[in-house]
Amino acid sequence: MAASKLQAFLNHPAGPKTIHFWAPTFKWGISIANIADFAKPPEKLSYPQQIAVTATGLIWSRYSTVITPKNWNLFSVNVAMAGTGIYQLSRKLRLFPRERGDCSKRMMAMNLKILSYLESDVLIAIFMLNIYLNYNFSEARFHL
Repeated sequence: MAASKLQAFLNHPAGPKTIHFWAPTFKWGISIANIADFAKPPEKLSYPQQIAVTATGLIWSRYSTVITPKNWNLFSVNVAMAGTGIYQLSRKLRLFPRERGDCSKRMMAMNLKILSYLESDVLIAIFMLNIYLNYNFSEARFHL
């Protein structure tokens, strides 16, 4: 019984004999690094990086459910990326009002610069989400 399950896993179209297995497996490193950054002070987190991690996780989670072969490893790593990115962004955004209350002019200028990055990245993310929601992925099929 166990041998047949192992054989089925090894010969699966998204099994360890294909890139469909190894790419998401190594992508777990990004999520693990983001989890390690939970100990980092929120001031040291990067808005552009966390927005990119979150957007990547959200977009590719959906995509991984419609491609052939189904790749649950790819789906789970992208859900983890989206989750850790959202958590890190929430930490950073919760910090902002506290910073703004006792900032010097230099600190305020830095915060406005960060917000300008956030606004442009959010606009890009909204644009990408709009494409994502309107594009019919059901026709997308990729085979090696």
